[in-house]
Amino acid sequence: MDRMYVYANYAGMIRLTKDLIIYDVFYIPDFTLNIVSVQKLNNHSNLQRLFSHDNCQIQDIHTLRTIGLANLIDGLYQIVEEKNQYRVNNMSKFKTCEIDVWYYRLGHPSNKILDYICKNNVDIQYNEKNVCDHCYCVKQHRLSFPNSESVTHNSFDLVHIDIWGPFGIALVHRHRYFLTIVDDYSRHSWIFLMKNKGETKSLLHSFVTYVKTQFDKQIKIIRTDNGFELNHKVFYDSHGIIHQTSCIEMPQQNSVVERKHQHILNVARSNMFHSNLPKQFWSYVVCHAVFIINRLPSTAIQFKIPYELLFRQKPGMSVFKVFGCLCFHSTITNNRDKFDPKSRKCIFLGFKTGVKGYILFDTKTREIFISRDVIFHEDVFIQLDISDEQHDNKTEQNLIYMPHENTGNYIDNEVQPKENDEMQPGENGHENNDLRRSTRSRRALDYLRTIITKSLTQ
Repeated sequence: MDRMYVYANYAGMIRLTKDLIIYDVFYIPDFTLNIVSVQKLNNHSNLQRLFSHDNCQIQDIHTLRTIGLANLIDGLYQIVEEKNQYRVNNMSKFKTCEIDVWYYRLGHPSNKILDYICKNNVDIQYNEKNVCDHCYCVKQHRLSFPNSESVTHNSFDLVHIDIWGPFGIALVHRHRYFLTIVDDYSRHSWIFLMKNKGETKSLLHSFVTYVKTQFDKQIKIIRTDNGFELNHKVFYDSHGIIHQTSCIEMPQQNSVVERKHQHILNVARSNMFHSNLPKQFWSYVVCHAVFIINRLPSTAIQFKIPYELLFRQKPGMSVFKVFGCLCFHSTITNNRDKFDPKSRKCIFLGFKTGVKGYILFDTKTREIFISRDVIFHEDVFIQLDISDEQHDNKTEQNLIYMPHENTGNYIDNEVQPKENDEMQPGENGHENNDLRRSTRSRRALDYLRTIITKSLTQ
């Protein structure tokens, strides 16, 4: 050997056959032959070589499949070329040690970007089968949620349940939450106002009994999130109910009731902003929103009406009134003399289940009551001024709160009103002149901070 030195201009890889790739190949312009060292082939741990008297087979060490063949010619093994093979001189312009280096040089771009670059620049190649751990660490997102393909054919085959809240303002009736129940077949909704989540269990038990009594049906499946308040395994098992839960922090899997919350709040906000009522009445506007939604066509059930699907009859449209509008209630004859006013100026707050009447708020006495003798002015709204003065806790503790509407049906059009549904000041003996009255000076009630209400039940 003459110990001459030659210089390699580039280094790269070549593909000898479809499955045989050799790395760290030097491109030497002064060489006229393409030489492969057997020792270099031995460095590939996934290859093995079988030499015979006239050829050498290169096999995959795992599958023992022949991926290359070299015939013995003039004392040298010459690799048999395949059609469309990448020759060594075709790699002369590839200025990188590994194909994947371009992937790292370009800042871990997506395969679509790399494909576009490679089509417009023949000097750049990349391994499309490369798995980059770093990209998964920084780029991976949640998988998309497919549209639900489950279809129910009867009411209460599947019921969706969730809890909304807490809401920051809870003065009137002190409610901060509401329990939402949606029937998957009819999309009819029920909400139950709650002061705390601990009331959920008793409400669920009552609803199962309500379905059995009123519809003669048994709830088959209940779908909820992973909330502790909705996990009552013993109760579900005793009634043969299958309890399905969504994955942790995956509200999309309980999307029916989540979208229902959004729909309810959208309607509630619209009514509240239009009527200029303060947030202290949020529970009334939410209940009225459910009343409206149950009686309007729904796109989820091909523009059918939830109320009609559930009760097999069309809802009466004449019962609708504009929420928060001005109205006048006729006072009871027994509670007024000849010179007392015959009506009271009120605001309409919705309906009550089991009573064919209207929930009203007296703007003068701050009283909430029910009456059927009402004249509406649906295009007139009263602007209420809210006092920021702190209310007296002792005064609030002495108030009698009206049992609020927990809308099952929200209103039953078949129930006739009763005369004793209208509660006036003095009916419970508060205006009895025979009672001894305190001589202390009286402090004016803060507006809407202390709302005087009367019990609706005797």
